[in-house]
Amino acid sequence: MKETLKKIWWKVPLYSAAAGFASYWFMLGVVGRFAYVRLPDGTVSSNDTLWMIASGAVFAVVLLLGGLLFFRRMTRKEIAYSATVMVLINVVMALLSPLVGGIAMLVVYTREWYAFVVDVLLELGVGGRLATVISWAAVYLFVPFGKKGAA
Repeated sequence: MKETLKKIWWKVPLYSAAAGFASYWFMLGVVGRFAYVRLPDGTVSSNDTLWMIASGAVFAVVLLLGGLLFFRRMTRKEIAYSATVMVLINVVMALLSPLVGGIAMLVVYTREWYAFVVDVLLELGVGGRLATVISWAAVYLFVPFGKKGAA
């Protein structure tokens, strides 16, 4: 069992980081072109509804792709273990962020795919930092896609 866990601990963090980078550039480059418009008087208008819908779609696609393609051969316990590693990475990065400014942007990149969770929590009135911490648990949504039983 320990040997198996040594082989899989990196899978959720790696997928999450790759999905985060792809999501960040998609949201910024594609969705941003339509969600933010410069008006003739020079002001900028935003379409928050479009942004929220696109963010939700990205979240669903990343969750389904990860669950159905990348994690379905893993057991639920293995996915939970690997997801816990991702949560711990988020905690460490959050603690280092004030000390090393450059890490902050890297953190934003890797978390973009589950920014929808933060957006929904903010709409529900949850505070910004608390919403961010709660959103770290989004990686546990991969667990139901895993196989039941022991490794």
